[in-house]
Amino acid sequence: LMTTLQASFRAEAAIERTPAEILSSLNESLYERSDQTKFATFFYASYEESSQILHYANGGSFPPIVLSSDGKISKLQRGGTLVGISRESTYKEGIIKLKPGDLVAIYTDGIIDQEDERQEPYDESRLIEFLRDNLHLSLNDIIEKLFATLLAFGQNNMKDDMTIVLLRNNKP
Repeated sequence: LMTTLQASFRAEAAIERTPAEILSSLNESLYERSDQTKFATFFYASYEESSQILHYANGGSFPPIVLSSDGKISKLQRGGTLVGISRESTYKEGIIKLKPGDLVAIYTDGIIDQEDERQEPYDESRLIEFLRDNLHLSLNDIIEKLFATLLAFGQNNMKDDMTIVLLRNNKP
């Protein structure tokens, strides 16, 4: 499944297309080439540094979090359903202008599903609080501290794979 998705994505990303168009093509390709019970979540974005515009489409992923330097939270939800689940799936493009200092956090469910000893999940509210509290740190330091926090939260046990990608607009 991942090999098919990766190969299709590489081919689609080489062509000038919007994130929504790329997700629509990936959806069709995955639907045609794999078992009907197989699907994927997929988030794709492109960033125009000169205009500070982020174009994105969300294919069933947890909505990435945008944390502004003033503390305002928004989520990148625009898109559609899981990729590969239905031939008729359509995807819409979202567009957001990032202000100076804005932080975008794109993450997998392993981050918020990490459990403590009572089997309570770390959850999205804790992730948002963590990001707010550490917004002043470098991206590498945020990631290192987050993984240390998640491991401590789960008593050094990982429930699932964990991935996070951070983007900060450093342009004044």
